[in-house]
Amino acid sequence: MFHPLFKQFACRMKRLESFESWKRDDICRTELADAGFVYYGKLSVVLCFTYLLTCFFLTFNLPFLPDVDNKVICYQCGCIVNDWFENADPWLIHAQSSPFCFHLYIKSGQAFIDSAREGREPFIEQPVLFAPNADRYTCKICFENEISTVFCPCNHAIACYECSAELTDENCPWFRRKLCDVIRFRFFD
Repeated sequence: MFHPLFKQFACRMKRLESFESWKRDDICRTELADAGFVYYGKLSVVLCFTYLLTCFFLTFNLPFLPDVDNKVICYQCGCIVNDWFENADPWLIHAQSSPFCFHLYIKSGQAFIDSAREGREPFIEQPVLFAPNADRYTCKICFENEISTVFCPCNHAIACYECSAELTDENCPWFRRKLCDVIRFRFFD
């Protein structure tokens, strides 16, 4: 699923802000936000049910989740996790709970997801070092990281994982054409 369920939390800082009242100190809030999670206790959602014959808005606090102290939800796929144990790895749990999450795929890669699901030691891609003057390979959004995604169908390779995952618009940032997919890749020199 390319389009996030909770678009307002596509920005990492917004996800991190949701953990202000998180009471657990044994699980890193930054890691939870990086893995795409939002603290449920702060989540108040406005949804438009577009699949119904008439469109109406509904504001709710996800009442079907009674114990809010421990629950987080992924802004992208809606995966809900509430069984946290001490020093749990949010990335690993996210990969095991929701292997088709777009945020997870863009940020960690398919090899990581596959190894997490199979119970193997997670494969973590090492960033590729490139020459500092190689502007050609630099993300055109943040101007810091290496380009690592391609937007389809326009085939523009202009953004890093981080910037691609935080896109709130459904259009290519360069060409403004409607996107249908984002694919990860790496340069090999």
